Parts: sequence; C-alpha cells; structure tokens
Amino acid sequence: MIYLSVTLLLFLLFLLLFPFIWFAIATAVTLFGLNSGAALATVVGVLIEVPVMLMLVEISKRTAFWFPREPQKSSLRDPRCTIPG
Repeated sequence: MIYLSVTLLLFLLFLLLFPFIWFAIATAVTLFGLNSGAALATVVGVLIEVPVMLMLVEISKRTAFWFPREPQKSSLRDPRCTIPG
C-alpha cells in the first residue's frame, strides 16, 4: 500500500476537484503569452502557493502545543482554554 502525506493528498485532491484552475492557467497563457508575469503568477499561485499554505497549516497544527494558551488575554473564546469550575 502506498502512503502519501496529507499535504500531497490535499494537493492532488485540489487539482482533481477544481479543473477550472487549468482553464485559468490556459487562459492566462493565451492572453498574456508564455513569458508574461501574469501567466507566471497564475501558475505559481496554483501549483506552489496553495500546497505551501496547506503545509504551513499542517505544521502549525502539529506545533500548536509549543505555545501556551492564555484565555485571559484572548478576545475570542476558545473551548480548549476553558477553566473548569
């Protein structure tokens, strides 16, 4: 059985479920040409930034315990910070 990371699975799911992204890339390349910044930004945004953001979310979720929660300083209620009693 092949095991894939969560980030890779989300990336593949993102690409498979949203085919209009490829249409947007093709449109940008057609309108602005292969050497334009707009076409480059379209490709970079989809193929690099989204997986990087998903990876950063995963890292922040895994390292959340490094940072102590201080419910008295927060402006929003966090159910994980409730003080029993």
